Amino acid sequence: EDEEELKYALKFWFKEFIGNKRITPGRDYRTVDHVDPAIVIIDGTSISILTLSCYATDIDEFRDWRSAMLGVFGSPNAMVIEIGCNGPIEWTKNAPDPKDPSWRR
Repeated sequence: EDEEELKYALKFWFKEFIGNKRITPGRDYRTVDHVDPAIVIIDGTSISILTLSCYATDIDEFRDWRSAMLGVFGSPNAMVIEIGCNGPIEWTKNAPDPKDPSWRR
């Protein structure tokens, strides 16, 4: 309902993120087994998880899809996590500081 509750939910979710991978906010990861390409858009008090099939997507198609989805679901202040086929996990927009202690509580 508010940004503090969203942050609490994210900290809980990041302990077992997509593919049961524990992630640290703001840090990228090279591989995550058995995950499809996805964009996670965290904006205000909402989280949008958008996925594609690994097998039906080439890089240009993914980039076009990503641009369209960010135009619909994102805002200039949104945090964006991009996930490729079997990784990587990359924070591509407005990543939190991984050294910020408020993400560790």
